Amino acid sequence: MDLDADGDMPEEHCLVVNSLTEDRPGGPELAVFWSWPSGVLAEDAVRELAESWFQALDALVTHATGRPERA
Repeated sequence: MDLDADGDMPEEHCLVVNSLTEDRPGGPELAVFWSWPSGVLAEDAVRELAESWFQALDALVTHATGRPERA
């Protein structure tokens, strides 16, 4: 799946997060695609933000369903 912007278009945002759910054999699964212009954000900073975002999502799922968080 290609969610990248046209490389000839100017960047409008310093970080773009596209997410969707995909129907998989084991049930729906969240797919998230992070993109940013090179030189604006460091990959390590985006990775740290993404990890924190997924931890927050896991906490919300735990709270909403009463199921323990993933390891």
